[in-house]
Amino acid sequence: MRNVDLARSLLKASIPFADTARRMKRRLKPYVPNPIHTGFSFDDGIGLLHALRQIGADLSGDVLEVGSGWTPVVPLLFHLAGARSVTLTDLERLFDETSVPTAMAFVHPRLGGVAQVLGMEVDQLAARLPHFRPAYVCPWRADRHPAASVDIAISRAVMEHVPAREVPELFRELRRIVRPGGLMCHSIDNTDHWQHGDGKGSLVDFLRYPTDSLRWRLSQVNTQGRMNRFRHSDYLALAREAGWEIVSESGRVPPDILRDVLRMKEAGELAPEFADRDPHDLATTATLLIARRGD
Repeated sequence: MRNVDLARSLLKASIPFADTARRMKRRLKPYVPNPIHTGFSFDDGIGLLHALRQIGADLSGDVLEVGSGWTPVVPLLFHLAGARSVTLTDLERLFDETSVPTAMAFVHPRLGGVAQVLGMEVDQLAARLPHFRPAYVCPWRADRHPAASVDIAISRAVMEHVPAREVPELFRELRRIVRPGGLMCHSIDNTDHWQHGDGKGSLVDFLRYPTDSLRWRLSQVNTQGRMNRFRHSDYLALAREAGWEIVSESGRVPPDILRDVLRMKEAGELAPEFADRDPHDLATTATLLIARRGD
């Protein structure tokens, strides 16, 4: 977490009417998605679909995405997979009239790979592509969403940004929102987002800062940069506590990240709340979680 990045984050957080300013900026200069980031979304969406097909999930129902962001690539993939309806949600408005066309333009040349994962014909997907018309709810409140109204609740790179105290309640609310027998499916990025981009620091560098330290508290002032630092096992435990049945779960532990954790542990650099945790759990950079509402 470089000082200049922290200062820039605090400056952005101090700008009044930031949401309005963002919309005005987009009207003057339309948002141009980063193809690398959009590619990550596409790959994660394919991973979600593959995992759901592996457990025999029915993909033809109503889908709710928690935290849709700029470009709805993942919900578009669920539409192609046969979803009856797709609802996008955000706390702050990012979706606009360019979002769907941008997602379609990105996915269209990749329909061959989508068809292979879904076991469908490219022509089928091409015919379905133009009919993607998702609902959009913003600002979204989980406690106000109708009960038993969707079959699958999904998220991609969102759960890590939900404040720690709110994740248990969100899991409980999603269990209320999902119909009996339905699923929630989350792709979670457990890395230090402050270290994305420059490639100079470890992707678990944030584990060195105590939660009550001034530096960490300052890093969480800007809502766009908040991270709860939950690890793979935390999400599994919280899902079970909320009444979900874990159907499938996997975590990615890159060898170089595990070496970083072991080095930090040996050097006494881990924050007290992480010092006694399982190094493999701390080094898990990605979580894929599928859980079922059992009743």
